[in-house]
Amino acid sequence: MKKRRKQIFTGTVGLICLLVTGLLSGCGSLAKPEEPRTVRLVLATDLHYLSPGLTDKGYYFEAINEQGDGRLLWYQQEILEAFLADMKELKPDAVLLSGDLTYNGEKESHEVLAERLSELTEEGILVYVIPGNHDINNLLSRSFFGEEAERVESVLIEDFKEIYQEFGYGKDGGRKKEALCGNRLLEHSPDGLSYIVRLQDRISLYLLNTNRFLDGYQIGSGIGEETLDWLDDWLSQDQKEGRTPIAVGHHNLLVHNPFFVKGYVCSDSEEVKQVLAEREVPLYLSGHMHIQHEAREQAGDWELWDIAGSSLMVNPHQYGLVTIDTDGGISYEKRSVKVEEYAKAQGRTEEELLHFAEYAENFFYQNQYKRVMENLKKTDLSEDVRERLADYSARMNVAYFAGMGEAERQAFREDAGYQLWQEVREQLGEESFWYEYRDSILEE
Repeated sequence: MKKRRKQIFTGTVGLICLLVTGLLSGCGSLAKPEEPRTVRLVLATDLHYLSPGLTDKGYYFEAINEQGDGRLLWYQQEILEAFLADMKELKPDAVLLSGDLTYNGEKESHEVLAERLSELTEEGILVYVIPGNHDINNLLSRSFFGEEAERVESVLIEDFKEIYQEFGYGKDGGRKKEALCGNRLLEHSPDGLSYIVRLQDRISLYLLNTNRFLDGYQIGSGIGEETLDWLDDWLSQDQKEGRTPIAVGHHNLLVHNPFFVKGYVCSDSEEVKQVLAEREVPLYLSGHMHIQHEAREQAGDWELWDIAGSSLMVNPHQYGLVTIDTDGGISYEKRSVKVEEYAKAQGRTEEELLHFAEYAENFFYQNQYKRVMENLKKTDLSEDVRERLADYSARMNVAYFAGMGEAERQAFREDAGYQLWQEVREQLGEESFWYEYRDSILEE
């Protein structure tokens, strides 16, 4: 990594910039500084949104819903609607969407999602997005009608920035409704895909693109040296001026599970962590795994807290609420989208929506159960044993994806299914993956 340069932002130049920013944001240059107050941020990730205009919910769509990785695609429109309703009620200071905004980067999906997010900015709620590995120039962009899946247009990097200019990739002056005084978008990174947002002039949000591109195609993960230099410059300023910095990316920085490393953890995570440690960044928000999980890493007096949010489209369909006190203290709470309340308010009559929590959990359980049973068919275990093993694994994954606590972890260690997996280990052969996966969850 090249030698870090110093950020110059002092004296008269700095004062002029701050005055101009105040005028552009609608806060007069002589306005009294905003009193520090508690700030609430919402992290939602991996929406994998598919525009309703790209499917008739026919045979092909139903198949990927039933046989996919656990995302509840059938009711994704209702989940999004309920999430937007929750945000309008909660009125957080900002909603952060950390990548994989669309199913597979369909241009129409991006455009429809951006239109729906505008409902929040109309309410004065800041919304900031970054791309995930599914979102840009994706060769898998498809529509699903009947028994056919047909290629549809995806987006290039410039298209992505144009569509989401209201949500981090334009200028604050382009918002449909002015943000609160003291909240402003300051600067984009040299590649234009990362950016910094200042809240109350005491909190800095770093929305970081963690995708590596070659000729416009996503080829891996990483922040990159140029963006890292840019990040370090701004973090240095925050450190000197006593602000609380929070970073947001799609890929993880810390290892949350040994089975989710390659392709999940940023390829240059060590370099990024070095900068975050030097600049004392306390929190990094991520997604990508679809699993709700927290990891921490200590380096001297510094500790990095990496919170990976679960996919909004995976049971229990939750988002994270980050609260930052006036003294810089940070807390995190996970909340499930209130789909049942939304359905009742809309006069919906589908039993699945009116009892959504139960339906969604059962859908995810059945999905995981089928996946394990399919693999165990390759063994010579009896049907009864396979069913008991699959039931245990499915129940464990339901709890794990939702954010398993130590009490639940201990309960699964004491479960009869745990002992059964122990007893059949030698008979599993190549399917010992499930045994090792179980231990990666329960022995952390």
